[in-house]
Amino acid sequence: MRRLLGLVLVLWPAASMAEVNVLASAGKWQAFSAPAGRLSVCGLRSQDGSAGFTLAYIPGTWDFEILVTDARWPPDAARGASVVVHMLPHGPWRAPGEAYPLPSGAAAVRVAVDANSLEPFVDQFRNSTEMQVRLEPGGHAWRAETSGTEAVGAAFVDCLRGAR
Repeated sequence: MRRLLGLVLVLWPAASMAEVNVLASAGKWQAFSAPAGRLSVCGLRSQDGSAGFTLAYIPGTWDFEILVTDARWPPDAARGASVVVHMLPHGPWRAPGEAYPLPSGAAAVRVAVDANSLEPFVDQFRNSTEMQVRLEPGGHAWRAETSGTEAVGAAFVDCLRGAR
């Protein structure tokens, strides 16, 4: 299951519009659903040039995954790093990340987070003004404004409820 979700996250930017259903948009954020074999993925996504953030969850699984990419991160920068996601004004989320290089030469980090943390994570997302994602130690922060994402968060929650 984890391998399937990882594949969905890596292929998401290249997925055709026929495969991905955008449920809601606000600024650079989207809530989406996409088929993953016989299952359905519910997710949140933001893309800003060469950097991106994707959160995806297959309802009924044990964890959700976050994929963070940034062309400014050299491939080795993410190796062994922890990921810190900070949704202002709330406290930070920390998790070990699995790093791998992208074909573009940039780095990507995939983080698995316990599904019991999904609801608090989404609540903070919906009630935040900015998301910052950085690698520790020493990585620069990727930032995305989250003001006005209440509808995106609500569409994501609706997707989860409908897929259960």
